[in-house]
Amino acid sequence: MKNKIKKTILKARYVDLELQEVKEIFSTCKVEWNSYVARVYSENNALKPEGKEDNKKCKVPPKTKIKPKKSQPSVIKHMYRDIAKQVHPDKTNSDKESERLMRQATRAKESGDLISLFDMCDNLGLDTPNLREGHIKYIESSIQSKEEEIKQIKSTDAWLWYHANDDVKVKIEQMIIDSLAK
Repeated sequence: MKNKIKKTILKARYVDLELQEVKEIFSTCKVEWNSYVARVYSENNALKPEGKEDNKKCKVPPKTKIKPKKSQPSVIKHMYRDIAKQVHPDKTNSDKESERLMRQATRAKESGDLISLFDMCDNLGLDTPNLREGHIKYIESSIQSKEEEIKQIKSTDAWLWYHANDDVKVKIEQMIIDSLAK
């Protein structure tokens, strides 16, 4: 069971890092995609028959849908309370590090990030509860949600265009031009 817990925690950390990286790249993709579509649109708007207004706007890639939060296991609430007892600014005379840790713990609790709370307890020398099968399933569910978010981002027009080779970009441009001519 210990190996399964370790593997699950490592996978969760990996997926967190991958999601963070994908989001950073995606922000660049969106900016370049929107500029590209706006340029193609403005260069080819002359294709519209005279007197015919075009109400189309450049489409923004769809935002990823985040699944609603599932109810948090009680272990999250208990770990959060234990951390708060040790690092709450009222108990530590507003120490900057304690304030940072408290914000980090609050974010982890609000997002249901069991791994971060587990790590914080470990780093602060607090007793960490033994994770059971239900906790592992909760972490696996979180991993699956994040992998789905990554998949959704990577299927957007902006992502696909940004990572396409020049031949594919030419085909995409022609499809945009063809849609404007209609």
